[in-house]
Amino acid sequence: MSHCDPQLDDATGIALQPGTLAEVYHDTGPGGTASGLGCSGNGSVFACAYVSQVRRSGPFPPPFLKVYDLNGDVLWSTDILDGALGCAPMVGADGGVVSCDDTQIVRWDQDGNVLWDSCFYAGTAPACTCPDGLTLPPCSVSVGENNATSPVLLANGSIVVATYGTSGHGGRVFNVNSSTGAIISSLYLDQSGSDSYITTNTPCVSAASGPDGGNRVFIITQYSAAASQGRMYALTVGESAMNVAWVYPSSGYFTGPSGASPLCVAEAASGAGGVYTDARNSANPSYGGALWGFNQTTGEVLFACDGGTAGTGCTPPATYLQANFAEDPRGGFWEWCVHCGEFDRRSLANGELLQRAPVQEIVPGELCPQSPNAAVTMSTDTAGNPVLISGLAARASCGGGAYVVAIDAVTGGLLSSFQIEPDVRATSPGVTNGQFPLATTGGQTRIAFPTNHSGMFIIGTE
Repeated sequence: MSHCDPQLDDATGIALQPGTLAEVYHDTGPGGTASGLGCSGNGSVFACAYVSQVRRSGPFPPPFLKVYDLNGDVLWSTDILDGALGCAPMVGADGGVVSCDDTQIVRWDQDGNVLWDSCFYAGTAPACTCPDGLTLPPCSVSVGENNATSPVLLANGSIVVATYGTSGHGGRVFNVNSSTGAIISSLYLDQSGSDSYITTNTPCVSAASGPDGGNRVFIITQYSAAASQGRMYALTVGESAMNVAWVYPSSGYFTGPSGASPLCVAEAASGAGGVYTDARNSANPSYGGALWGFNQTTGEVLFACDGGTAGTGCTPPATYLQANFAEDPRGGFWEWCVHCGEFDRRSLANGELLQRAPVQEIVPGELCPQSPNAAVTMSTDTAGNPVLISGLAARASCGGGAYVVAIDAVTGGLLSSFQIEPDVRATSPGVTNGQFPLATTGGQTRIAFPTNHSGMFIIGTE
């Protein structure tokens, strides 16, 4: 499981056990995380990436990657990585971990031994250098090609890492051998001079039954010199090279940027595997949101919920989207838009609204209006009914609480909630970042998540 990649977590099939969510462990050592970082899991361990004092107003000392058991005991940690801004760990079935920062990607075994450490750009690991060859890691955010998103694993054993850049510094997509750590190939997406199409989101991967046998990745991008120019890329990833399978649009662009990682669904209601993403509304690009669905194989548009001429008739979100999409086992996917105060379930076939879960009905006693503010993780209850797990927070100007909530996806009602208390280093509650990996021990659920400035929590049912 990696940041905002719901396929990898939902595949574990871990059900939310009945009971009230309560604190099991609170690690106050790390300061917190930035958007894009977070905790990942495999059902047996949790791995959490944290941000360094260079990225936040610290002091937040290393280590910046910790692996915990289900009760919060630290199994191992490392200070190899530094400066990670958008790369959450990927945890294997055996408990091994892959993670990255601005300059390198590293694989550890289940005991924390380094199996390989590879530089993206130059140098000899772990003393890798930044893209400009001058700045020491963590790289300056003013230099492009230096923020890696979370890694994803393909059927052929390749690990794909997409990167973010800035104007004049386009970012590459890397293809890494998961066994050896060798950088197999890298690719700029439609490079023009020093710019290219880059991403701030985790790619999604086709299923083994899908195009390229599970070796196709989908990346929602924006142009490094103009974030308002968006494109969707499908890449075929081989053992020696990567190639563009299709790009939409084939020329020009739609209105970007995207705020949520795309979702791959093996067989959509339209009869074809779909990939779903967001963009900005062409009629209101500064604040309005849009939704797009594409055929994974051909790139054909399934729908475009956009208020402008690109729209196919479905109702667009009121504002722009963030975090991710989460597939509902009944059909459709869940999304949320900024300050909308609701979770919405949309059709895979045409993007239309199927269900709405207003947040104020979920936490009716909260005086400050709440809105979703974290990735959505789908689970089930012990009877197999879908459960939505996410984070809520009020606007900073209002104050109020911050919560992790488990919601009955059928009724939209609250099953349980956990309120995050303010940290001694802050005057407000730390809001959640990332997703919510689940595990079960002794008949009780465990959920791990970090906050932006209040450390990391493991909560559970009791």
